[in-house]
Amino acid sequence: MNKYKYRSILKDEIYGFIELRKSQGLRYMCGTVMRYLDDYLVSESISDKKLTPDIIDSWIAECFDSLNPNTTSGYMTDYIQFAKYLNMVGIEAYIPVPLSTHQSYVPYIFSRNEIDAIFDTADNLKSVGNPNVELWFPMLIRLLYGCGLRLAEALSLTFSDVDLDKGILYIRNAKGNKDRYVPMDSSLTEILKLYCVTVLRKECDRKLLFQSSTGTRLSNSVALSWFRCILQNAEIDLLPVSSKTHARTRNICLNCFRHTFAVVSLHRQHSENIDSYRITPSLSTYLGHNNLTGTQKYLHMTAEISEDIHAATTAYSKELFPEVPQ
Repeated sequence: MNKYKYRSILKDEIYGFIELRKSQGLRYMCGTVMRYLDDYLVSESISDKKLTPDIIDSWIAECFDSLNPNTTSGYMTDYIQFAKYLNMVGIEAYIPVPLSTHQSYVPYIFSRNEIDAIFDTADNLKSVGNPNVELWFPMLIRLLYGCGLRLAEALSLTFSDVDLDKGILYIRNAKGNKDRYVPMDSSLTEILKLYCVTVLRKECDRKLLFQSSTGTRLSNSVALSWFRCILQNAEIDLLPVSSKTHARTRNICLNCFRHTFAVVSLHRQHSENIDSYRITPSLSTYLGHNNLTGTQKYLHMTAEISEDIHAATTAYSKELFPEVPQ
């Protein structure tokens, strides 16, 4: 097996950290999470030797979304040790709250009012030092919310991946190296048509749906930075950091649109008397999950946050169980 070669701006520090771990007789499992981090830093073209909260939050959101709590806890423990090592050698590195193996990450689900406020604020965004941000950011969050895409999937879309006649997106090389087709609602297709015409009118040779001023793929961290501005202007507070209430400190991020999409979809199916457990395999495929485990958590979340579903479930099962003597 060929030894992995680190390529990021922190490659020397990663090699130094791994050698330190070896010299201390500690396990080499940190090599796995170091590869994840190194790949992410390269893909995001990170050129500064520091790991800010935005970078780490985006990395966690993209790389750890479907991992089970035990695996994620191990990876985060290794990363935290690396972050402490970086701080020790004079490099700024964000240290998140460790993940408890007895808790799984509970994603933030936007309310209807919050969704309306976010879209309204984004639609009135003014460009300050970033060309066309008033165009690409409103389109980006509509794709995330309307299709349940991962942030990295949306930012990697090219114009050739979009079939505007059929209203379908082609997602290439997604998580797990899988491709899939994602149909869009007709309302979203019409908005995307207008967006494509507008940006191509300005840049006829453009290939990416969302790109930086240099023509490269827009980075997760840039998108997240603008999203934080939107949240602030929409007066939506970030969650307080607490090891007691949050398994991770990912906070409110752009991937929360994906979680909200899943919950809203399941809620609509319930309101139309569609059996959620029957439709779950289709939703799982649509979201690009490897199995039903990642999708089934949304079934529980939907019932927990929806009083009408909880009431219906209670009414359905109230005659099922015998009364227990006091």
